[in-house]
Amino acid sequence: MLINLQDKYLFTHIEKTGGSSISKTLQQNHLGNLYYVGNQLHTHRTSQREPIELKKLTKIGEYPNLHTRLALMEAYVPSEMFQKMFKFAFVRNPKYRIVALYMQQLKEFIEKHETVEDILNSAPDRFKITVSDEGKYIAPGEYIFDFEFFLKQYCSGSGSFGQIKMLSSYLDGRILADMVGKQENMEEDWKMVCERIGIAPNLPKINVMKGATEELYDKFYTKDTLDYMYESYKEEFEVFGYEL
Repeated sequence: MLINLQDKYLFTHIEKTGGSSISKTLQQNHLGNLYYVGNQLHTHRTSQREPIELKKLTKIGEYPNLHTRLALMEAYVPSEMFQKMFKFAFVRNPKYRIVALYMQQLKEFIEKHETVEDILNSAPDRFKITVSDEGKYIAPGEYIFDFEFFLKQYCSGSGSFGQIKMLSSYLDGRILADMVGKQENMEEDWKMVCERIGIAPNLPKINVMKGATEELYDKFYTKDTLDYMYESYKEEFEVFGYEL
């Protein structure tokens, strides 16, 4: 999440929606006016809150807490200030975003030159991870880490990697963002954001898997996993207007 107090906007970075490219562009244009949340915000409950700590960005590309939930800002930031800020985010078709998330988890297992097609053609038991009683960790181990395992063990709908969860209010579940662009319509939607915040609509491509296409991402699914994914993320398809 990036916060610009002078120009009064707030960008919620949802994983694998083009957020790294957007973040870099915002930093290149407004580095001196950008802040990030410098402490962990664990709860929206008033009695348990610690004061929010905003830290000024001083270097492009270096800030923690990239994926802070927007509802936490609603809870911690004074209401008048929160309402005046232009809050925007980008989402992506869950079908392809989940595959992109899986590919991201594989980064420590694959060579830099490998493509999506290379992953598809890999032996089923090539990737193995550790699973413990305390949780699941993306680290080498004994459990086969194929796409079905990732989908069914890590992605259970809005509570896991959920886009609606990132943007919705704790109070009533409504979407808090003033604008929700789509990764599939990035050029036009980003242009609208740039007109609002006063920067040129340039956008570099960052953190993109080599050879990534929707046609190849389709091949990760079986009928069973496609049905499972749709049932898990059905609300996202409906709220953001995506089709399977």
